[in-house]
Amino acid sequence: MSFLYKRTETPEKILIVFPYYAVHLIAFFATVVALVFIPKYSGYVGIIYIASVAMHLLGLWKPRSEIKQAMKKGMVGISGSRYSFIHPLTYEIKK
Repeated sequence: MSFLYKRTETPEKILIVFPYYAVHLIAFFATVVALVFIPKYSGYVGIIYIASVAMHLLGLWKPRSEIKQAMKKGMVGISGSRYSFIHPLTYEIKK
């Protein structure tokens, strides 16, 4: 699911950017709030929440495993913040 992240590869490095991570966190928070404060629709919201968590986990499995392997080798640089829209979370993997 490439809409969750952007991967750019050059001869020297690989850049993996999560531009919409803050949106995902806000959506997760909103569904939890809806589950707590709107019990009338908790069944629907619960299904949406489970589907979004599954999409998030499965969609980010490949880049996270690549980042984890590079971290074991010590070849990763991290910048940005997962809470920022202006400076999104960015991983730079050196080849």
